Amino acid sequence: MDTVIKNGTVITGDGKAVLEKTWVGIEDDRICAVSRNTDALAGAERGATQVIDAAEMLVIPGVINAHTHGCSVGPLFSSAAAPLSMERVLRNVDRHLLQGTTTLVNVCGMGLMEEVDEVARRHVVRIRAGTNHFPSAFKAARMVDGAGLTPRHLETTAEAMLEAGAVLLGEAGSGATLGGGVSIYKYIPEAIAGETGVHITAKQAEELKQAVLGRVMQRDAFDADAVAKVLHAYGLGGKLSVKRAREIVDSIAYAPAESALVGFREAASLSAKTSVPVVFHNALPSGRRLLELAQEFEGTRARLVAGHTNHNSFSVEESVRIARDLRNLGVVIDISTLDGAITRWMTGPEHIEALLSEDLVDTISTDYAGGHWDGILEMIQYAWRRGLVTLPRGIAMATGNVARTFPEVAPDRGLIEPGKVADMVLVDQTNVGRVEKVLIGGSLVADGGWCRFNARRSET
Repeated sequence: MDTVIKNGTVITGDGKAVLEKTWVGIEDDRICAVSRNTDALAGAERGATQVIDAAEMLVIPGVINAHTHGCSVGPLFSSAAAPLSMERVLRNVDRHLLQGTTTLVNVCGMGLMEEVDEVARRHVVRIRAGTNHFPSAFKAARMVDGAGLTPRHLETTAEAMLEAGAVLLGEAGSGATLGGGVSIYKYIPEAIAGETGVHITAKQAEELKQAVLGRVMQRDAFDADAVAKVLHAYGLGGKLSVKRAREIVDSIAYAPAESALVGFREAASLSAKTSVPVVFHNALPSGRRLLELAQEFEGTRARLVAGHTNHNSFSVEESVRIARDLRNLGVVIDISTLDGAITRWMTGPEHIEALLSEDLVDTISTDYAGGHWDGILEMIQYAWRRGLVTLPRGIAMATGNVARTFPEVAPDRGLIEPGKVADMVLVDQTNVGRVEKVLIGGSLVADGGWCRFNARRSET
């Protein structure tokens, strides 16, 4: 036996089991024993190369995060923005690791497999790719940005990406092409700063967007007086006309949305054909389309996942209602931490609280939140301490449930049981958001908040 983890409380990831005073044995990269037998432990310790004392810790499966961005050196977001640097990408993956993530999927969707693999070669976290290489998605991306696209990207299809190793379809749409968070914190402020030199905040950009398009993003919701008031309040009155403000917001938030929503159908159709899961951007501008597709494709091979159903474009009541309607049609309901557990930059926890209270959550991911995402285990800690979810059920939403929803993403992972890959996390028993140790394939790769592997940081 290579490694023994002893004296811990094991939460297996099945949503129910909590095994106190249990030891786990690892041989090569697999779990070979999960036992309370103290006599067997004594023998295992004598033959082990490494013994880890997990006293006052919980031993849980490695977190599987099926909705991330910024973990590839390919085009960023559904808008195919210019890629992040390798150093920034590796820092993002480091952060996921230190938050307990052992497998993640980059769902920017426009990159090539080699751009994901280039990062994966430099890191111990298992990094996988989603694909959104559909004609309408490319059209929407180029309407907003497209700076990261090359002819090779544009020639690639979703089918070709699946053959090359992509594990899911998506993210279909995103806040970058559907008037959501990326347009609010990035594209609208950048466009206004470029024309006026005035830098507005994400909150101010959201206020301007709603004055132009209303809450549900409709052109007939335009309110010239409200736009003028917003421009005056933020020092733009003499620098940007109401007409030009409308043009900017319309071109960024509204114009690409039609193409992005056509891309929803392209993704759902391929899912029905291949049975590969598809992650959709679920928000107020896209929720109705997702519901229509769920009704249309019910009973087919399509596997639909409603991403970040806690999106703050919904009211709390709307998020609960659409989650219930979608789940009744067989759609998997995902929530994303975004920045709602601790950071509170753009979102809060209210939607997640309501969805968990109604038992409408299947899986948890992070999304990106402008790079300010909170860790999945931090959100589980928040929900557990408020009595919104039992700890075993919360852990399952980040481990076993994800492995069942996306078996292509994390085969033989997500549960602590003999035969499974030894991806495990040791966390503080009173604060599961405090990650103490991370093992991937049985190897200790993070300890006490530090990475314990040699990442190759070279750009070349």
